[in-house]
Amino acid sequence: MIASSFQASPSAGQAADQITVDIEKAFSAWHEVLIKNENEQEQQAAQEQLLEAVKQGKEALAALLREKLDLRDLAPVGMPDLPRQLTPGEASKPPVELERELWHLWQGKVFPNNATRPVYWNIAYTCWIEKGLLGDNLYKTLAPSNPKTLDKQTRSVLRNLGGLPRARGNVSTFSNCPMARAWWRCHVAHDATAIAGNPNLIFEDAHQALHKNAIWESLAMNSLRRVTVVNDSRLRSAIIEYLAAPVSKATNDTTCSQLIQNLAQLMLFYSPSLLSWESLSELVQTAAETIDAKAEADPDDELEDTSEEEDEAPSEDEDRVEPNQEHAEPNQAHNESGQGVPTPVGLGISSPASYDFPPPKATKLSSFLNRFKSS
Repeated sequence: MIASSFQASPSAGQAADQITVDIEKAFSAWHEVLIKNENEQEQQAAQEQLLEAVKQGKEALAALLREKLDLRDLAPVGMPDLPRQLTPGEASKPPVELERELWHLWQGKVFPNNATRPVYWNIAYTCWIEKGLLGDNLYKTLAPSNPKTLDKQTRSVLRNLGGLPRARGNVSTFSNCPMARAWWRCHVAHDATAIAGNPNLIFEDAHQALHKNAIWESLAMNSLRRVTVVNDSRLRSAIIEYLAAPVSKATNDTTCSQLIQNLAQLMLFYSPSLLSWESLSELVQTAAETIDAKAEADPDDELEDTSEEEDEAPSEDEDRVEPNQEHAEPNQAHNESGQGVPTPVGLGISSPASYDFPPPKATKLSSFLNRFKSS
């Protein structure tokens, strides 16, 4: 929890649980002013204030973040640090080697319950900015694609400071925030190898496969919004094993989603926990047969939220259907305010969502299903 990462100085005079509630509320309130605010003048003024602080430098931006997050004179305790000052390129798109360095450096400091929360990373970024670890050109670091409009610039900055939950839900933390994305990629790669125990996959290969933004985006989005059954540790490990293979046909977000959707149909009939690794590999290979290798990929450079429809998080009152949902039940913890906080399952994303897939197109996939149903 946030409270365990900060301690109040004697002058603060507040209990840790109350500080946590205040920070959470302040974070949400600030984002409500900055994004999708019906009061356009208020939104514009807040966005201009943020962008001006970014351009002024670390002192101005750190002061603004402390004010808006209601951090006051809190001193960070146990927050993750960076190994050195990063260049804008390293900070916005950490290379493979840096992600692994951060993963090892943050052992015992970053845990899934905190790493799912945009506000946690926003606080971490505040610490790094104060220490000058993100360099002097913060605009280049936080808005690397140099968006043309004030609103897009603001969204880019917020995504790179921890995520944009008001527009994309918590998936924004996994797919848009560079440092959160770096930690989660390594966490999932570790889970797919050391935890799941797949004898055919090593950490380095798993992480290399997940380091491609389009693949990672597809895996995260499907885990949260579409097919949470892939949060089964063994099945996800088999998927990553296939993605890491040179013969993989799932090379972009579109084809990766096709693979996962095909697997969802197969998962209607059995549990991956009862299958051997050889059977799981065969399952994934069969699902890959219907992938259209020529399918066009969506833009992958900055993972920008390019449309309002794409930005929107799924409605909480949607009818949601999940195949074999017993393997994707979210655990629930509670924060200090009494509100439910998802305890990470798989990627740490635990909200099942509805989907409706067409019948299998390929003969081999259809015959595989028929073979199973008749066995």
